[in-house]
Amino acid sequence: MTMRMTLSVLLALIAVPCVCAAQQPVSTTAPSGQTSPREDLSDWLALALAASAGGGVDTGSPREHSGFVGIKIGGGVVPLGRHEGHQGYRTVTLDLGYDQVRSYKGFSAELSVMLPIVRWPKPQADPRGNYLRIYGEPGIGYRMGGGPFGGYASAKVMLAVLSDKRLTTDAIRPSPFVEIQRRFSIPSMSRGDIRVVAGLLLAVCNECGIE
Repeated sequence: MTMRMTLSVLLALIAVPCVCAAQQPVSTTAPSGQTSPREDLSDWLALALAASAGGGVDTGSPREHSGFVGIKIGGGVVPLGRHEGHQGYRTVTLDLGYDQVRSYKGFSAELSVMLPIVRWPKPQADPRGNYLRIYGEPGIGYRMGGGPFGGYASAKVMLAVLSDKRLTTDAIRPSPFVEIQRRFSIPSMSRGDIRVVAGLLLAVCNECGIE
């Protein structure tokens, strides 16, 4: 029952439109003599591939250090049908990982959603300009192997340094990111772990021709 409730919350987060500046309609008109603002290409991603590694601590007593390596595979989906202007898209990812928690090695598989929170600076005229994009990533997964902790819910925050040029299909390049992760064991929500990982994200922007 708890697993079903957690999955329902995740699906609701996918379906509900994200309230953030990046999701607001972009004006296509501008006062005379001014350039129209560029569209934000990073609010959702047509393709996302990433590799990362890091470590942290579990929440047991006494706390012990943990290690992690993993990959992320994802793309854009429309949970409630196609919306004009791609307003209904979300980036959904499958996160696969190998970790060591309390001296026990295990594998995990997790389904997450990359919800755009904020970017800085706003869309710029130069596509080569770097910007910071922050995503919130609620998820649900399962860890198998020795030790804790079976089914779990997760809350992650990704801080990625992107540029429009690196997101386009004719000039795709990897971008660095840092991700802060917190996992909660579903059988016992007080158990879990906290970790920080760093890696490279290879992504294709939301309007770059991948259907």
